[in-house]
Amino acid sequence: VPVTISVSERTATALPIARRALAGIGTRLYRAYLQRMFPEVLRMRQALESGGDPPDLLATSTRVLAELLRDALGARPDWAVDLAYADYFALRHQQFLAELNAFLERHPEAYAVEARRGTLVLDFQGDLIQAGRFAKKAPDFALVGRVADRVTLDLHALEREFGFRAARRAPFLRRLLERLRRGA
Repeated sequence: VPVTISVSERTATALPIARRALAGIGTRLYRAYLQRMFPEVLRMRQALESGGDPPDLLATSTRVLAELLRDALGARPDWAVDLAYADYFALRHQQFLAELNAFLERHPEAYAVEARRGTLVLDFQGDLIQAGRFAKKAPDFALVGRVADRVTLDLHALEREFGFRAARRAPFLRRLLERLRRGA
């Protein structure tokens, strides 16, 4: 008969084996990082409590780590660059925009710009998995929703945040008439 034992986090960290494991965790670099970050985190907390803009923990963390590497190595390594939350999210958004542009180029027939609603509707033509993956990658501010194999994006948000411009196509009826004329 299987027995499940649940131990609270407080109890688990008070156990002698847990204390020994925690004492052994960390290198000199990690300990030095924590020592330098602690005052920074206190300053960030004070900034939050004062009601100012939220501080960028990622920027502070990468700066502290780069300073530690500089102190240890004599010079800051080229790869130790400062990274802020805005940079991190910009990288994710660049990947999303690249995928969106690739989709529009490969499947010009599978999207529609609904100017009145201010949306861009992508039709994944029955591929529910691809539609789901794409919707997960879309930034929250740009995703209107997903229904089955169709993903709807906020065109105004894409234009405002990324300067994105989707090629506006002629309405369906006009395109159909042009095809009929060419075929005749």
